[in-house]
Amino acid sequence: MSLFASGSVAGARRGAVPFARRQLLGTREPVRHVPPSAVFANEVLQRLRAERYTVRAWSVFWARSWSESRRAARARRRAAADVHLLHAALFLATGDPRAAISWTMAWTHVGLIPVGQGLGVANALSLLRANLPIIAAARPRLVATVAVLTDLADGAIARRTGGVTPFGVYADGLADVVFWTWFAWRCEEDPWLRRTAMLSWLAPSVVFTMAAMTGGRMPVVRRLMIVRTLSAALQSTLTIRAFRRSCP
Repeated sequence: MSLFASGSVAGARRGAVPFARRQLLGTREPVRHVPPSAVFANEVLQRLRAERYTVRAWSVFWARSWSESRRAARARRRAAADVHLLHAALFLATGDPRAAISWTMAWTHVGLIPVGQGLGVANALSLLRANLPIIAAARPRLVATVAVLTDLADGAIARRTGGVTPFGVYADGLADVVFWTWFAWRCEEDPWLRRTAMLSWLAPSVVFTMAAMTGGRMPVVRRLMIVRTLSAALQSTLTIRAFRRSCP
């Protein structure tokens, strides 16, 4: 081996550590579109905090939020129509009234979708993942596989079709919380692994909500790639363990 080649290998080894660090500590693709809804959210949260969370302040908060959601939906008729059609189909297919919860959460956040765009395939997959517990609750091992595949697919599709939107980030994260906490509770027998799953998905949501309420603004969250990697590993572990034993 020549000295040049040896130097190249040594340099590559030295460079491997910063590269690995960037890969693990890097963040997911940034959101390119920051909608007016984000500005509105900070405004109403600041007012709620300033008025010390009184009953009147909460009433104004919910009234203004509902009014803003209606305004945003009217400006995004295509996306709102997609949300209505998707959840109508879910309700007709399952007859489960819990689909109304998903519909309300999606419709009230339509303002996070750029004007002129529809819901999109990636966002539809995220919403479907959130509803897997009511779509096929009797076959949890199968839907766990579907959840993993849709999680991979929605991110890939979003990046190929115009980048990540605030709605996509919201729907993807919420879908993980809803599905994997349900799945861990339903299928995981090991108490420590079940607690780990609950903390991994529920705890960040609680912390984020509390930070928004007490801080008076939506916190900026940059999810490290190492966190996404660990989350994917936990999802895979729960799925494999469910296939290796009976899951009610």
